[in-house]
Amino acid sequence: MLALAIVLTVHVAAGDSGPIADDAWLDHEVATATERLDGVDFTRSAGSIDGMPDAIATVNDRDALATLAADDGTVHVFVVERVADKDKDGVIGGVTWEHGRRRYIIVSHHDAREDTLAHELGHFFGLSHTDDPHDLMTPAREPGGTLTDAQRTIVRRHVASFTRR
Repeated sequence: MLALAIVLTVHVAAGDSGPIADDAWLDHEVATATERLDGVDFTRSAGSIDGMPDAIATVNDRDALATLAADDGTVHVFVVERVADKDKDGVIGGVTWEHGRRRYIIVSHHDAREDTLAHELGHFFGLSHTDDPHDLMTPAREPGGTLTDAQRTIVRRHVASFTRR
């Protein structure tokens, strides 16, 4: 089966001492996503950090990132230090967000698991949460979560549609 290729435009927030995530961390997240979403090859390109906050505290902060997510045929990923949970006190590892006609992913460098980007890409490409602790799409998953064949089919269909746009 031919692998589908997706470019991730990764925007990394700047902290007091420079970018909050280094290339090694970013490469590991992308490699994990490529492994867990079998059949989709993800590559990374650098995005702008101008005007990007280093933490996302409100829904308005999430929405504001839409101006940085150009409609350029790539998946925009914003790496920030922390992402507040919009529904309760606390933080989350990541979120797939939509504002207007823009869809993008926000990942917390501080709170993300090694497969958070893979999980959020699953959402981006059509998957919902599940209850199976061995499934990548379960919020409280065990390390090494994978996808079912049915989930892989959904992802491939959404990726193919995304690349045709």
